[in-house]
Amino acid sequence: MSQKTGIPLVEITAELNRFFDQEDVESSISPEDKMSIKTALIRRFFAERLEYVNVAKTAFELKDFVGIADHIVGPAQGSGKLGGKASGVLLAEKLIKKR
Repeated sequence: MSQKTGIPLVEITAELNRFFDQEDVESSISPEDKMSIKTALIRRFFAERLEYVNVAKTAFELKDFVGIADHIVGPAQGSGKLGGKASGVLLAEKLIKKR
């Protein structure tokens, strides 16, 4: 499976909003597809490191990425990742809340 890279933030935010505007959308996709989407979003926003991705995909839910995308400050056409500290803090928050 090939993933498109360098997608601008504005496009990802629009797609996430369009996805969640659909009724009962999360229950209509397979667990494998959910995991694949989460993994792609983690790699896009946070890190490519396998260790981080493996932990993050168990902590984050798809809906979390709507809030994350809505709160990112930067150029709309930007395609960069969040910094390491921000990524670590967001992951730590999710893990602590899951306890």
